[in-house]
Amino acid sequence: MSRHDLLIDESRLFERLCETGWLRAAFKRVKKNKGSPGIDGVTVTEFESRLDEELRQLKAELESWTYQPCPVRRVEIPKPGGKGIRLLGVPTVRDRVVEAALKRSKKRSKKRSKGQVFTYSK
Repeated sequence: MSRHDLLIDESRLFERLCETGWLRAAFKRVKKNKGSPGIDGVTVTEFESRLDEELRQLKAELESWTYQPCPVRRVEIPKPGGKGIRLLGVPTVRDRVVEAALKRSKKRSKKRSKGQVFTYSK
């Protein structure tokens, strides 16, 4: 596989990430995992109630390279036996949708390239 082929494949991955259907499938995964709201306070149910609008906005931001993830909401969870606390960061639902879409894209790409050797030369 040539360097040019790799660039084309990366371009296809980005195009796929920006597809509304791809984002919708990512949301279904986020919904299935449930989870707490992030720093913006938006629950999965609230996000779903305006899903088309949210996905259009995400698509536009991704395509224009203006997407910015939000800070995570900090949560402290006590460790078993009262031996301190564990810190968690809870991302917003919209950020989890983008993460799920990226993860899905990466898995698909990995499956396609399995068994191929990639080399880079300058």
